[in-house]
Amino acid sequence: MLDLSSISLLCLDTRNPELAVKVMQLCMTSTRFHEAVLLTQADFRCDDPRITIHAGRR
Repeated sequence: MLDLSSISLLCLDTRNPELAVKVMQLCMTSTRFHEAVLLTQADFRCDDPRITIHAGRR
């Protein structure tokens, strides 16, 4: 596993956040990141506890 534990995985997606989560999960299967953050729409929820959601206002 690639250790990038000093790097954050960051994704911005407001059109298809479900796909963004899948891509982030794929990245995290082979790499260890400090954190994983998805910037997306206010009403989106993610079940993966490894991904922190920062939602914008509507």
